[in-house]
Amino acid sequence: MKLNLKSVDLNLFPVFEAIMEQGSLSMAASHLGMSQPAASAALKRLRLTIKDELFVRTRRGLEPTARALELYPVVHHLLESLRGEMERANQFDPLFCERIFKVAGGDYFDMVFMGRLMNMLRESAPKVQVESVIHGFQESLNLIQRGKLDLCLHYDKEIAHELPTLKLFEESMSVLMAADHPYADKQLSLTDYIALEHVVLPKLSGNANQLDVILGGFNENRCVRARVSSVSSMVMAIKQSYLIGTIPTRMASILCEGYDLVFKPFPKEAPPIPIYLSWAPFSDKDSVHRWFRNMIASLE
Repeated sequence: MKLNLKSVDLNLFPVFEAIMEQGSLSMAASHLGMSQPAASAALKRLRLTIKDELFVRTRRGLEPTARALELYPVVHHLLESLRGEMERANQFDPLFCERIFKVAGGDYFDMVFMGRLMNMLRESAPKVQVESVIHGFQESLNLIQRGKLDLCLHYDKEIAHELPTLKLFEESMSVLMAADHPYADKQLSLTDYIALEHVVLPKLSGNANQLDVILGGFNENRCVRARVSSVSSMVMAIKQSYLIGTIPTRMASILCEGYDLVFKPFPKEAPPIPIYLSWAPFSDKDSVHRWFRNMIASLE
């Protein structure tokens, strides 16, 4: 027997969507431009309608129940379809878009994409904001599916198989060192590379280590002397010492422009690293989301 929609207040579903995406009742109310008591009342009514708690309070805020996680993609898709139709009717103009896009891409996105992307947005969509966040691959996958993350820039085939994905380009690895390093003017062999002193970045929880894939068993034999928390710290350590670092070639090229550094090809033949851009299936119907990811894809 079909549910009679006359008994359901469809105005409750934007509140549900906002709580899912914002993670708290107060932030959802602010996002929707309504009072917190009104949002709380709407959630109470929706709980009675759905016959499920939908959200439980934890130290991290409101966490969705299993039913809420099932319901969200359907609700979000329907609301986005409606918004898309309204936007087409109103002829979406990036100049007036005030959306905040969250992208998980870490230092790579910040260094290779952010500056050029903001230059483009400054001209075409000056009110759009971009928030770069750092998450492991699995966490990014979960956040995208829950609508709390717009895009993920990555090289993980698992995410590429589970989400709509665009392959932007292929990347390689390079070895970064100071301009006065003893090997700055020499050809770097794999034996030299393993013997030299390295500075490395921590591996995010749940992430595959691409360097492990490239090096195979050799990676365990590297002379790692320092571990730092960020690429900027790595650069300073390399610049002020005889340490070397292994990073993606596009990043190495950019860093050498601003610092007294040189980079060399990785001293071992290796397969190229695919760089993917992934998003949630329900975002395919979102014309603004599609416009934004096309902006990123144009920067490859």
